[in-house]
Amino acid sequence: NPYYSNYDYHVMCDYNVEWNGWYRLFYNGQNAQMPESCVNYGMCGTEDPLWLNGPHPQLEDGVVTRQ
Repeated sequence: NPYYSNYDYHVMCDYNVEWNGWYRLFYNGQNAQMPESCVNYGMCGTEDPLWLNGPHPQLEDGVVTRQ
């Protein structure tokens, strides 16, 4: 089920996720990317949203550090 931007939502928790190293996300079988800017509380069913602090690297960037 897709999640919507509202405050009457079912919280999904990812507290057991290890975000060290490479990651790859899929949504409904499609490639997805972590947001590159702050996501508001309650958006898309999130209670404590996360995002990538900086742009996604390009292949020519090599290894980069992000938080």
